[in-house]
Amino acid sequence: MRETSLNMNRDKAVSIASRINTIVPAKDIVGGSAYAFEQTLFKMIKAGKTEISIDLSSVREIDALGVEILITVRNLIKSQNGSFKIVNISAHLTQLFIKMEIYDFLNVQGHQTVYDSIAVDVLSLPLG
Repeated sequence: MRETSLNMNRDKAVSIASRINTIVPAKDIVGGSAYAFEQTLFKMIKAGKTEISIDLSSVREIDALGVEILITVRNLIKSQNGSFKIVNISAHLTQLFIKMEIYDFLNVQGHQTVYDSIAVDVLSLPLG
């Protein structure tokens, strides 16, 4: 199976890459960059690409609009019997998605674990 990648540059929200289409936003998904990101995703879906992986390795922040876009795109792809996943997500965004209860819903994979730091904090608590 061939994988296509899309890397976002400074002026574009995303760059595109066949069967599995990986999108790599070059910056945070907030404000105006979120709209450009959304347009790119919808162009891909309109072109029949419904196997989408979003690599968030370069993303540190996502605002409410960015989260809404991820949820909308996931729902659209699932309604077309496609697959959607998020990969290479930071510990900060992992925590955010868990708190928002959308971590599993967005099919997050390949994340930097936040559980290790939580386990250390819990183990270092004084007992008694």
